[in-house]
Amino acid sequence: TQFGGDGSPGSTGRFSGQVSWEGGDLQQNFEIKSGATLTATGATAKRQIGSGLTNNGTFDWSTGATLQGGNSSVFTNNGRFDMMADAAVTWNFGGQASLVNNGLLVKTAGAGTSDLSTLALTNNGTMDVRSGSIRLPANCVNGGTLKGTGAFEVGGTLTNNGHVAPGASPGTLTVNGNFAQSSAGSFDV
Repeated sequence: TQFGGDGSPGSTGRFSGQVSWEGGDLQQNFEIKSGATLTATGATAKRQIGSGLTNNGTFDWSTGATLQGGNSSVFTNNGRFDMMADAAVTWNFGGQASLVNNGLLVKTAGAGTSDLSTLALTNNGTMDVRSGSIRLPANCVNGGTLKGTGAFEVGGTLTNNGHVAPGASPGTLTVNGNFAQSSAGSFDV
């Protein structure tokens, strides 16, 4: 278990340079600094427990292991979160875990599904599925950009209040589930 900052409430631990996360728990607050890269490796599950993890750099998820969030933890992506495998980011215990994407969440590898369906998901940035699929929470509302050449899966309805940009000029983006285009959103074809 790694504790953010000096271990006191409200303090923040900061990753700089190149850091590898092979397993274990993050508790309290952490930041991946701008210009830094945190790379998740190894088969062991990684957990974020009741804390805030803010990515202002690059977070490479290069393993099929699950990122487990619990006790109301919040992962805020302001940089690049690259899902390089068919891994899941899940809510496993305690209060519901949240993922707030203000940057780029991209799936660049893995022909299967990366599952985000158990999280409280807010997308104000860009979600780009280039390989396989990303499973979204049921009745997901998009406020950012959804794009790519893979698939988004949703149980219920995906409501677009943001921007949907299929393909990679040209290409096909698949939505497995119901799709509702709101007057606030745009859809590029």
